[in-house]
Amino acid sequence: MNETWPMHLQIQKAVSLEVPRTVCEMKLLGRRECQSCGKAVNIANVNNIDGFVLPPSLCGCIRPSYTQRDDDNPAVIKNRLDVFDRQTAPILDHYDSKDAGGTALLRFA
Repeated sequence: MNETWPMHLQIQKAVSLEVPRTVCEMKLLGRRECQSCGKAVNIANVNNIDGFVLPPSLCGCIRPSYTQRDDDNPAVIKNRLDVFDRQTAPILDHYDSKDAGGTALLRFA
């Protein structure tokens, strides 16, 4: 397919950022919104899980009041990540194969 596109529009590289599932789950479960200022924050403290260090990201409010979305719960997040894995696996397989026409898949973990 790449051959039919002009050279400047052809995909040269594909990038895969590989983050451990536990890190994704922690950060998704830590999402909050401050009712005082409206800022999106994250209360999760990922401290050296498989080399990932992602401290909380909080607002500067003196008296923050954080709320969590109803759908930010373990069952929904598990499903979101399962769907993501299912839908991206064929794309990664394609760019890992010889059918990618020379497009490089760059994996970052």
